[in-house]
Amino acid sequence: MNRTACRLVLLLAASALLPAIAHAQAFRAYVASYGSDANPCTVAAPCRLLPAALNMIASGGEVWMLDSANFNSGTVNVTKNVAIQAIPGQVGSIVPFAAAPAMILAPGVVVSVRNVSMVTNATNPGTDAIQMTTGILSVENSIFQVGNGYSAVVVNGQGRASVHGAMFRGGSYGIYATEGATVNVSSSKFVAIGAAGVYATATNAFTTQVTVRNCDFADNPYTSVWAYTNPASASAAARITVTESSITGSDYAVVASLDNAGSVIVSVGSSVISGNFYALYQRGTGAVTEVMGDNVVRNNTANTSGTITTAPRM
Repeated sequence: MNRTACRLVLLLAASALLPAIAHAQAFRAYVASYGSDANPCTVAAPCRLLPAALNMIASGGEVWMLDSANFNSGTVNVTKNVAIQAIPGQVGSIVPFAAAPAMILAPGVVVSVRNVSMVTNATNPGTDAIQMTTGILSVENSIFQVGNGYSAVVVNGQGRASVHGAMFRGGSYGIYATEGATVNVSSSKFVAIGAAGVYATATNAFTTQVTVRNCDFADNPYTSVWAYTNPASASAAARITVTESSITGSDYAVVASLDNAGSVIVSVGSSVISGNFYALYQRGTGAVTEVMGDNVVRNNTANTSGTITTAPRM
C-alpha cells in the first residue's frame, strides 16, 4: 500500500471515531455562577445551570457546584444516576419557583444531593423541593424551605430515601412519605412546619415506613410526627419509629391515627416530648402508639390521649 493510500485509510478510521468521541460523556461536570451552558462543563470552563451539566455526564457521574449560587431556571429533571453536590464551604441553590417543584427524579434512579439549599422563590413561589417515586435518594447537609401547601421531600411510591443533617423550615410537610416509601431521617431539624414535620401514610396495599433518629422538632404549629391511613385497602399500613429525638411546641407532638381500616403504628423511644398540647395522641380502632426505652414526657397540657402500649423487649 502506498503512502497516500495509508493516509486515506487513517483519515477514514479517524472520521469513524468522531461521532463516538463527540457523544462520549464525562464522569464529572462542573457548574459555577460565572459559567456558561455553551461551555464543556469542565472545571476550567464550567456550565451555568444543572440541566446542561446533567446532559454532559454518564449515568453514575457527579455534578459539582463550584460556588454559592442558584443553578436552575426551572424544574431539574434527573433521569440518570448522579451525585449533585456543592464543594465544601459552598451552598448550591436549587430553587422551587413558578408553581413547579425544584427537582423531579425519574423512576428507578439513584441520586445523592449534598450541601444544597432548596428555598422557594419569595416573589414567584414554587411547589415541592424534591419529588420521587421509585429509586433511591440520599440527602446530606441541606436546607429546605417550601411554601404553604407543599412538601420538602415527597416519596410517593416504593422508593427509598435517606436524609441526614438537614434543616426543614416552613411549608406544610417536611418529609411526606406514602404508598410503600421507606425513609430514614437522622440528625435533622424540623421548624415551623404547618401540617407535619414527618408524615407517613398509605391508602393502597403498601406499608410506608419512616425511621427518625436524633432529630429536633420545634414550634411546628400542628403536628410534628404523624402516621395516618384512610385506606382503600385494609392492607394499607403506616409506621413511624422515633428515637433519641426532641419534640416541643406542637399542638400534637406524635400522632397515630386512622379512618376505616388499615394499620398505623408509631413507636417512640429514648426521646424528650415536652411543651406540647398533646404529647402522644392516638385516634381510631387499630391505631397503636408504642413507647420503648427511656422517654421523658412531661410539661405537656396532656401527656397522652388513647391507649399507650409498652413495646415488648426481644
